[in-house]
Amino acid sequence: TVSITPSSSSIKEGDAVTLTCNTRASNPAVSKYTWYRNNTVLLPRWKSAKQTFKSIARHDTGVYHCEAENTAGSTLSRTVTLNVLCYVGETVIIKSQRKNIKEGDDVTLTCNTEGSNVTATEFWWYKNNKKVMDRQQQTLQLTNIKSDNAGNYVCEARNKTAFTESAAFYLNVLYAPRKTKVVSSDSTVPEGGAPTLTCETESNPPAQITWYKDGIQYSRSSEKTLQFANVTRQDGGNYSCVATNTLGNHTSESIIVIIPCNNATERQRTNVILVVIVVILLIIIVVATIIIVIQCYRQSICFNCSPSFSSTDPSPPPFF
Repeated sequence: TVSITPSSSSIKEGDAVTLTCNTRASNPAVSKYTWYRNNTVLLPRWKSAKQTFKSIARHDTGVYHCEAENTAGSTLSRTVTLNVLCYVGETVIIKSQRKNIKEGDDVTLTCNTEGSNVTATEFWWYKNNKKVMDRQQQTLQLTNIKSDNAGNYVCEARNKTAFTESAAFYLNVLYAPRKTKVVSSDSTVPEGGAPTLTCETESNPPAQITWYKDGIQYSRSSEKTLQFANVTRQDGGNYSCVATNTLGNHTSESIIVIIPCNNATERQRTNVILVVIVVILLIIIVVATIIIVIQCYRQSICFNCSPSFSSTDPSPPPFF
């Protein structure tokens, strides 16, 4: 028998096609194969069990059979028909009843053959160059559509002799932000470090990002990535982001950024504080000493200026 790979019903111009001459048993082994097309012997190169068309053409259409021969005799296979569909160009288009398609919508794609010179008897649908199985109708119905349904769709209209296909139609599925999370380059960042926080999300259309620190909007950046330089302990806290597009928003869980104290820096701060305390104490002591000296000096002057009376001094005569 002769087998065709792929099946004869789906062969188009340009496809790679293999014909195989199968024999159930042979003793001795088959020593010669002869191939026929429309009962005409093919060229001598057709002398093996398998014959491959690297890029089959319309003129390769025909009725094929093979003959297997050994020293005991020969036998003929049954005939098979190889039908190569002629490509007549992009003469059909895909139409959709919706323009802005959102998750959850029902969508119908139609293979429009108006203006095509192929009277189609069946339609084949492809998504991202892969055949959509069990879809041989003129319309392709997608219910409760998901983001996974997005992609390039092509429809193919065909009959027994020819086929035509559409240009790729990109099905764009819109959806609100989801799976939003904050990713940190470092879980613990030393003072002076340069950590990076990234707000990751899935959305279509792309989302705008808003950052929050400890529940308060963080106006430092509205970009997807929050880049720090030379952080201090004041930069530590709970960070989160909100992704927003025209269909909704989604908030991430908070991530804690911990900035432990730098020991060297802390020692420097402690030393500075001690120096300040000593200086203040010295100033207080100096000021207190000055005040005491001034008071003693004043008391000494007052004591020396006071009038004194001696018992030996003559008393003034009594006045009568």
